[in-house]
Amino acid sequence: MSKIDEELKSRLNSKDQKAVDELDREGGLTDLVSLSFSGTGSWITYYMYFVGFAAFFAAVYLYVNFAATADIKTSLAYGIGIVICVLVLVMVKILSWQNMQRLELLREIKRIEMRVMQLSK
Repeated sequence: MSKIDEELKSRLNSKDQKAVDELDREGGLTDLVSLSFSGTGSWITYYMYFVGFAAFFAAVYLYVNFAATADIKTSLAYGIGIVICVLVLVMVKILSWQNMQRLELLREIKRIEMRVMQLSK
């Protein structure tokens, strides 16, 4: 091999090592949340958070009206609306946690691929 090939190989190894070091850095919850807001599927995260905030504010509005009414039928309607909003909020949270788990799994797969590439060299 020529000197240029050896230099390129050493530079690639250092870049690979930087990538492995970056993947090895364990991210916390805030890193996973910020990771879910980037990439091609970020629109899903934005949509889920929008629906979650809308359901929360609707539940608060319905609760205020529920507390202010004296009629049983009206308060029952507001109570059912509150339950539906809370269920939507729970569903959005479950979906967002699944999305973060998927992203964490992809990061782990990339980490294993980098380790296998290092072992094969």
